[in-house]
Amino acid sequence: MTAMPSTLVADELRLQLAKDPVLGAGNFLDWALKVSPDPRVPILHLERELKTFTGEKFQQLSLEQLARLAHLYARLYKKLGVRTADPVFVYLDDGVEYLIHYLALTHLGAIGVLTNGNMEPRIAAAHARNVGVAGVFTDASHIQALRPLVQESVSGFIVTEADIRGTQEASLPTYRRHEFSADDPIMIAHSSGTTGIPKAVLLQHERFFHGVRYRLGVPRVTGGERILSSLPHSHNCAIAYLMLALLSGTPVYIASDHSGRAVLRQIDTFKPSMVVSFPQTYVEMTECEMDAFDLSSVNLWFNGGDAAHESHIRALIRHGFHEQNGQRQPGSVFIDGMGSSEMGFSLFRHVHTLKTNHYNRCVGRPLEWVDAQILSEEGDKLPPFQVGRLGVKAHSVTTGYWNNSQLTYRSRLSGYFLTGDLAYRDEEGRIYHVDRTPDVILTPSGPVYGLQTEEFLLSRFPAIADCAVFGREDGATGAIRAVAYVRIRPGSDLSGHDTSELAGRFNQELSRAGLPTLGGVLAVDVDAIPLGTTGKVLKRILRMNEPRPTRQSAA
Repeated sequence: MTAMPSTLVADELRLQLAKDPVLGAGNFLDWALKVSPDPRVPILHLERELKTFTGEKFQQLSLEQLARLAHLYARLYKKLGVRTADPVFVYLDDGVEYLIHYLALTHLGAIGVLTNGNMEPRIAAAHARNVGVAGVFTDASHIQALRPLVQESVSGFIVTEADIRGTQEASLPTYRRHEFSADDPIMIAHSSGTTGIPKAVLLQHERFFHGVRYRLGVPRVTGGERILSSLPHSHNCAIAYLMLALLSGTPVYIASDHSGRAVLRQIDTFKPSMVVSFPQTYVEMTECEMDAFDLSSVNLWFNGGDAAHESHIRALIRHGFHEQNGQRQPGSVFIDGMGSSEMGFSLFRHVHTLKTNHYNRCVGRPLEWVDAQILSEEGDKLPPFQVGRLGVKAHSVTTGYWNNSQLTYRSRLSGYFLTGDLAYRDEEGRIYHVDRTPDVILTPSGPVYGLQTEEFLLSRFPAIADCAVFGREDGATGAIRAVAYVRIRPGSDLSGHDTSELAGRFNQELSRAGLPTLGGVLAVDVDAIPLGTTGKVLKRILRMNEPRPTRQSAA
C-alpha cells in the first residue's frame, strides 16, 4: 500500500503564520491552503459520514474539499438572506458540519451561533432568543422539538438540510468575501449552562485567534502529529483546535460519538498520537476495560474545560508512550489545559506523567501571556494558600456577553475577568481549583468546596468511579449540608456497603486530612448525576431534585 503524502507544515512556516497580522479566526482557511504541502490530501477523517444538500457524501475531507464546501454553504446562506454581522443559529448532531457552517458564515462576515446539539431544545430556544438570531439551521433530529419554540422569535429562515436537499449549485448566488478587521465578531459561543440558560460569549477575529497564534509561534509539540478530537465540535475549543491543526497540516479524526467506549474503539482504529477531549469522556474511558484496546499510539492526552481528577489521569497515562533520549518509553503524557468559552483558549497548562505528582486539582501555572490572580470579593490580590476568586487578564478573553452589558461588567473585578471559579495559589505560583463560585456549600460549620472534596474521595477510594458533592437543605433543621452522590465500581471493596458505612469511611478520611465532613452519602447509578452539554455536573439540579438511589444503597 502506498503511504499517504505528509500534510504536516514545517515549523518555519508555522512561525511565519504566527507573525502574520492579517491572519485570524475569520480567514485562517485561506492561509492553511497556501502553506499546505498538498491541499488535495485528506486531512479530516470523519466518524460519521458527511452528506451535503447537493447529494455529495464524504468520509474524509482535504483542505480543497473543505474550502469548496465552505464556499457552497456561504452561497446557500447568501440565498437565505444572511448579511454581514447577522447571528445565525446552528444546532446539529455533532460532527464536521459545525466547522463547515462556521467557515461559510465567516465568508459572509456573519456570526455563527454554534450550539451544542445535546442542549435541551427548550434551553437552546431560550439561548437563540437571548441572542436575537437572524435565522436557524438545524437537522432532522432537532427540528421537530425546536421549531415551535423559536418560530415566533426568529424573523428569518428556519431550515434543515432536508428542506434544501436537491438545490442546484448553479441556482445559488455569488457573494463578496468579507475582509476582516481585528474586532469583527465571528462567533457566539455559549457557556456550559451549569447555572441555567447559557451565556452568549462573543468571540472576535483577532482575539479568538490569539491562543492559536501563540501555539503556531512555538515548535510543534511532540506527539501532536495525528489527532483524535472528541471535543463537541460546536465548542470554540474545538474550532480553535481545528484552526491550529489545519494551519499545521495535522490530520484530525472528528469523533461524533464521545462516549468512553466509542472513543477507545476510535483510538484503536485511527492510531492517533494525541487525543483531545473534555473530562467526561476520559471518566467513561477509565470505567472500561482499557487493556482490551490498542492505545499504544497515544503520546499525549489533552484535557480542555475543567481540570481532570487524579484517579482518571493516572488510569490514562499508564497506557501509550513517551520519548526519552530519542527512545520510546512506557507511559503517556496528560496535559491539563483549564479554560472556558470566555477565556477563548486554555490559559493554564499542567503536565502529568508517571513521574510527576502535583495533583489535588492543580491546574498548573498560567501561560506566559496570561496574568492570573486570586482575588478577594473587593478585588484585592490574595496571598498564597488563601481561597479566592480566580481572575485573568489575557488577550484571548472575551470582550463581553452578546446582548448583556450588565453581565459583561459584572464579570470584571479590578481589571480582571472573573472565570467563575474559586482557587488558591501555592508559593511557586501553581493554581489549585477548588470549586465553581455558585457551587460552594455554605454549611453552619463553614464552606465546603465540592470539587476539592470530590478530588479527595476519588484519589483515596479507587472503588469510586465518579462522584458529585453538592449542598442540600436538611429537611429537619433547614441547615445546608454537604451531600455526596457516589458511583461505586461493581465488585469493588465498597460495593454492598450501606450509606451509613460509606459515610463513616469517607468522613474518617476527610477528618484526617483536615477537610470538612459530609452530611450525607448516597450510592447512585450513572443517570442520577445530571450532566450539561460539555459533561459538567449540573449541581443546581442536584440541589433541587430528590435522590435516586441504586438498589444496593436502598437496601
